[in-house]
Amino acid sequence: MSRRLRRVLHILLQKDSVEREMDEEMRFHVDMETEDNIRAGMKPRDARRAALLKFGGLERFKEEARTARGGRVVGDLWWDVRLAVRGLRRSPGFTAVALAMLALGIGASTAIFSVVDAVLLRPLPFHQPDRLVQVFETHMAQGWDHFAFSQMNLLDLMESSTSFEAIGGIRGGTVNLTGDGPPARIGVSPITPNFVQMLGVKPVLGRAFRDSDLDGWDARRVVMVSQATWTSRFGSDPAIEGRVILLDGEGYEVVGVLPEAEPWLRNELYTPLALNPESNRDNHFLAVVARLRGDVSLQAAQTELTPLARRLTARNAPIDEGMGFQLEPSSTWAAPDDLRRSLWVFMGAVGFLLLIACLNLANLLLARVAGRRRQVAMCMALGAGRGRVIRQLLTESAVLGLAGAILGIGVAQLGLYALVALEPGEIPRLEAVQINGPVLLFTLAVALATGVIGGLLPAVRIPFRGLGATLRDGGRGGVGGRSQARLRSWLVAAETALSLVLLVGAGLLVRSLIAVQTVDTGFDADNRLTFEVNLPDSYTRAGSRAFREEFLSRMRTMPTVQSAAAVHMRPVDGGNTVMSLIPVGETIETFGGAVSADWRLISDDYFQSLGLSLVEGRDLSHEIPGEGDQGMGGPMEVVVSQSLAQAIWPGESAVGKHAQLWVTPDRVGTVVGVVEDMRERGPGQDETRAIYLTYNLDDWSPVHFVVHTTGEPRAALQPVRAMLAQIDADLPMSGVRTMDEMVRSSTASRRFTMILLTVFAGVALALALAGLYGVIADSVSQRSQELGVRVALGATSPDVLGLVIRQGMVPAGAGIAVGLVAALALSRVLRSLLFGVGATDFITYAAMGGILALAALLACWLPARAALRVDPVTALREE
Repeated sequence: MSRRLRRVLHILLQKDSVEREMDEEMRFHVDMETEDNIRAGMKPRDARRAALLKFGGLERFKEEARTARGGRVVGDLWWDVRLAVRGLRRSPGFTAVALAMLALGIGASTAIFSVVDAVLLRPLPFHQPDRLVQVFETHMAQGWDHFAFSQMNLLDLMESSTSFEAIGGIRGGTVNLTGDGPPARIGVSPITPNFVQMLGVKPVLGRAFRDSDLDGWDARRVVMVSQATWTSRFGSDPAIEGRVILLDGEGYEVVGVLPEAEPWLRNELYTPLALNPESNRDNHFLAVVARLRGDVSLQAAQTELTPLARRLTARNAPIDEGMGFQLEPSSTWAAPDDLRRSLWVFMGAVGFLLLIACLNLANLLLARVAGRRRQVAMCMALGAGRGRVIRQLLTESAVLGLAGAILGIGVAQLGLYALVALEPGEIPRLEAVQINGPVLLFTLAVALATGVIGGLLPAVRIPFRGLGATLRDGGRGGVGGRSQARLRSWLVAAETALSLVLLVGAGLLVRSLIAVQTVDTGFDADNRLTFEVNLPDSYTRAGSRAFREEFLSRMRTMPTVQSAAAVHMRPVDGGNTVMSLIPVGETIETFGGAVSADWRLISDDYFQSLGLSLVEGRDLSHEIPGEGDQGMGGPMEVVVSQSLAQAIWPGESAVGKHAQLWVTPDRVGTVVGVVEDMRERGPGQDETRAIYLTYNLDDWSPVHFVVHTTGEPRAALQPVRAMLAQIDADLPMSGVRTMDEMVRSSTASRRFTMILLTVFAGVALALALAGLYGVIADSVSQRSQELGVRVALGATSPDVLGLVIRQGMVPAGAGIAVGLVAALALSRVLRSLLFGVGATDFITYAAMGGILALAALLACWLPARAALRVDPVTALREE
């Protein structure tokens, strides 16, 4: 027996530790005795055992075999891995293609899972977060299932509910920080004194708020700063506790430093919030968080709140008419519903991508195994069992998976960089996304699963029959048979179906984004600059009015400014202030329910600055009322949007009509004009019912300004900033953006979802077409003699082309048909992410199916051209 054959026998028979520890002379004698035993007719495995017993000693063999049994599995695995690596190195083309395919699939899944892990799966930084819930008001008659609390309703809940051991409230806001560097506009969150303790968060320095902090508030104001602000603004000064800082010109004593804890403690500053029992019950601005008592479940608390809401509704009617309470567990806090849906859609997409990678790997391995029939036959002849061969092939595919995972981690890191560059909108904890321990474990599991699943089908489909003939004819012909070719075609059909599902999803999102970007928002975003200025409490109502008038008049004199206006909440900014209205002379019952509308305080020239046109009537009168004016407590002029006018006075002119604002008889608005509808909350949202009141009725702060420029908006920024400094050097300008930027930002999440799913669909399409191309090219190579004979017998070029292309298009067509059905079945997952296009849009389905069919035809045509170059003379000579 040759040295090479003895080495193959040495590997395939899995020598145990007894053999590996034998010296060279003993090994030689064992090998020679094994050869003699085989020639004598013994089976190879029995022949080896007999040789070991003869030369190694029976007792020594038994003893060392027992001690080596525990390490045999590891040793065998190590030999399998070495064989797999050696085999992959001998096939660099196959290895490179397989690794590239696996790196894309595993890298994409790792990148998306790292986002899901950081945003959705990572525990919240609170004490026993499973006991925390958020409480919402609901007003289902108005279509509000998640509504903010009013102070009065929060006080009622604190007084009446027994399911919670603590209830706290928080709101958002901004203040001017002066005296420590340049003036800055920063975020502040007034919180109830128990809020930090309820969450179970401990200050980094100092203490949390106490109820006593509300005593003598006018004389002693206190504040807590975030750890990030403490570091960036105050240089991590350890003496920050007790220091007085200026907020809106007022002194606040710092009592502590809070760590950032998403989602509630993410602002720069915190002040204690005193709930006012005399406040307006219809003013909703508080987010409410509660901690359940130890023995109370979420369902039990919800059950208690239902009758409680009915009692409060009866007591506080008509303002709280139809009010209810809704609880949501802390598991829903990490991300809003639309982002949560998007992330799970991405996970589903990468799951499809991984499945396509598995199918493609299976196809590659099937072709590889079919070409290794002689090697398998040799192994079987030398004593390797079927299970041994299958295990070796699975080890090879697992090694491919692990190598693909190593490359995939690099792909995932690049993907995370690209993800941040795409500006995906507001994804919470995006800065915390990283490839950490849990993500690496996920990657390892995905890699092993992909490798094993991809290699399992080829391993169990090894043609073990007819191996003797394979050895006799040297491996010529017989490379898998008709059943294996059929199996590879079905794998291609499955890949095609999965890729079409992703293509349809991407196509729907592309059409949705186009619809969002081309929808008429109602306002003109070109050449519009927006920013905000916060006026501190030191500004009286008269001072606020004087500031607005002077600042607007100065800006309007600039040569680069066409018009300028003020509004208390600019469009597309995400905020809203809502009021309920009914016509004068009606009640909520007789009118069939109040009509809700967003209300805005505006200055003169606001409609002109935004490019809105009056449909009828006139603009608001902006005469400054006298000092005795009570603001929004009396009659006032209003302008309403078209949709609001039709909702309250259908089929009639609204001009001259009167409405009860906030459903309050002594707050009457007289409609003096009707303006065009606009999408106040962004182009991806519905048109907003809106009502506009003159800014002079109230001194709302901050003040948002909209400036219509003659050219590039940001070119006017420095002159405007200089004008502001001339009026008051302590007033910072913040939130500087163009309207174009705001509109693009409002569609950022849609654009991000569309781009990411399109990339996944493109990769899936490339993998599916590569699989189809490989199957057809391999088939042409295997059938070269048959095709040559057909040409020799008179087949024309179109006949050969048709034969080969038909072989590929049949599974591709089946995959397209199945993919269209699957896409229809899964379309409901995308409905909440679409705008202006249905989830079953015929054009999208037809276009994506047609694109995939053309791409599949190209993938079949390229190898079909090679079939035309088959020489019939050579084919006949070989036959």
